[in-house]
Amino acid sequence: MDLLGDSVSKSLSGLLGWIDHSYSGWDPFDGLNSTRFDGFRALPPQIKAVLIQMHKVSPINLRPVFSVNPGIDTKGISLFLQSYCNLQDSGIGGPLKDDGEWLFSTLMGKSIEANDTIAWSSHYFDYVGVDGSVLTPDTPDLIGTTNAIRAICQYARLKDLDVKDVIRKYYHYLLGNFDRDHSCYYYGHHVRNKYVPNSDAEVISSVRIAGEMVRSEEVEELCRASLLKLIESQDEQGSWFYSRYLDGAVYRQLDFHQGYIIDGLVDALHLFPEMRNTIMPSLEKAIRSYDSLFAGDGRSFYRFPRRYPTDIHNQAQGIITNLKLYDEFDNKVHLESSSRICKWTIENMQDESGYFYYQKGRLLANKIPYMRWSQAWMMLALSQTLEVATVV
Repeated sequence: MDLLGDSVSKSLSGLLGWIDHSYSGWDPFDGLNSTRFDGFRALPPQIKAVLIQMHKVSPINLRPVFSVNPGIDTKGISLFLQSYCNLQDSGIGGPLKDDGEWLFSTLMGKSIEANDTIAWSSHYFDYVGVDGSVLTPDTPDLIGTTNAIRAICQYARLKDLDVKDVIRKYYHYLLGNFDRDHSCYYYGHHVRNKYVPNSDAEVISSVRIAGEMVRSEEVEELCRASLLKLIESQDEQGSWFYSRYLDGAVYRQLDFHQGYIIDGLVDALHLFPEMRNTIMPSLEKAIRSYDSLFAGDGRSFYRFPRRYPTDIHNQAQGIITNLKLYDEFDNKVHLESSSRICKWTIENMQDESGYFYYQKGRLLANKIPYMRWSQAWMMLALSQTLEVATVV
């Protein structure tokens, strides 16, 4: 398993060198973050969504033309902080080695506190989804919050910090954002019209790590209910829809979000060990389904069955999820899958300067260097790979 040594170490060094302490960058969805065209914010949601998608799909970076400036992404900081902790655990140096305190304080500084709760927004920019849902830097959401909590807990454990008050406030946030009629969490307190299975799975993962410091029986019972809903929502092939709306409409896309759910099911085995016989059949089906999202050489499908373009987030999550499965079950099939995905990604999607491309098509690549979507996720994937390499 040479890939788990020299080639990953070289790849990570290149990425660390490219980042070089600067965590500011562009994002695929930051198209409304213009300093020149303030009128964008007054446009109808449908037009805003079109503008965002225009920037997202263009292989030419239009942001300088539209005065869309780089920024520091909250979720990206969470991922970099988790990577920092992994590298510290592995004894790896590099530019990240001195950044832990800054990453932690920056993440805490971006928290949103109200009524004895704490939460985070995912991004520094306004986002409007194709379904009209809105996310802003001032409104917390479940994905940004769960990633922040995982990073904070991991850093606190590494540095022996007391973050119990933060965890308690996070639990209060969860208690206030659970839909008891539908046994699931709201995607955000302002987005309450849909069920998103992968976000519930991320809550389970966050509660597992937070519960190592502070437990809440009430929160765990809500997680148990959401876990049962998650398992019931799985289709016969072993996968999940992306979202289901209160009016019955379903939005499907098979991609990295399936990996999030598998990660949540693995963490549920530890959070609810008495439910193992309920969780394992669902997890086994999910693993088989997730494997089908990757070609034999380690390249992911874009959104199955669509083959192209290959997306860096799919690649990174494939590495992360397979490493988690290897760590849980000690089955080298998962280690081999992770290595195969990692090898293909380094050879095909890493630039000579060190950063990773956003997408690679059949003939052309989108080489815009997105900080959160590409660099932060690959930093996490590579740091976890090296962490495993130290014990294999």
